Amino acid sequence: MTSDFRFQILNFKFGIWNLKFPISNFQFRISVASRALLACLVVVPSCWGLAGEMGSGKEPIYVGAQVCGQCHDGPAMGHQFSKWRLSAHARAYAALALPEAKSITELSGITEEPHKAKMCLGCHATASEAEEWEMLEGFHLEDGLQCEACHGPGSEYSSAEIMKDSMKAMANGLKMLAKEDCMNCHRAKGSHDMVLKKTPFSLDKAWAMIAHPTPGQEPPTAPIARIAGSQSSDQFLGVMACAKCHGGPDHGFQFSHWRWTKHSAA
Repeated sequence: MTSDFRFQILNFKFGIWNLKFPISNFQFRISVASRALLACLVVVPSCWGLAGEMGSGKEPIYVGAQVCGQCHDGPAMGHQFSKWRLSAHARAYAALALPEAKSITELSGITEEPHKAKMCLGCHATASEAEEWEMLEGFHLEDGLQCEACHGPGSEYSSAEIMKDSMKAMANGLKMLAKEDCMNCHRAKGSHDMVLKKTPFSLDKAWAMIAHPTPGQEPPTAPIARIAGSQSSDQFLGVMACAKCHGGPDHGFQFSHWRWTKHSAA
């Protein structure tokens, strides 16, 4: 019996790992089934040791910026939620009600209203392509580009317990994007340039403007309590309850106009 000690590279993909290693070839090629078995023998035991770091395995859904804001606001967290609320990202959906948005869609050959066009919503609203079941009750497209547009749907990592451990949070779906990822939406678009006539987008300047580092203090371990003090039995419904009817062209985009006011930014 002769043997041929040529080496071949086995390439196994398992989750985020891409494993490559050589094995000797004794005058036969390893079958697909053999490779799969070897993958289990090599990769699975190592993963058992990482079980504590793995995610929940559940399909994550979008929870909305208000959920993030329960912990990510106030001086201890660098006023992260309020910084977002004051940003152009928070007004991205409302911007679709501006006359310029209509002009851009016409130049682009889009026949739908900007606030309904998937082409526009893709960069102007978080989860615009998600199914209804993928959004927690209380999530609203009208809130524009929210936290989860960059950090991924948060149902599995948004709890304070998980967020205290960055590795555990990322294992449960938290994404930390690179600066270059901004160009997915902020790339040059001829229709936008013709209508808006703005100075060219500066990635470095924009990245600095949206920076929201967490100070050294630990985040709060419990959600912020509901506003109390009113003696009335009436309950506040919130602006999104108004937006259900007072949005869109039939009502003169009243919600979007409000979002652009100083009242919204107060």
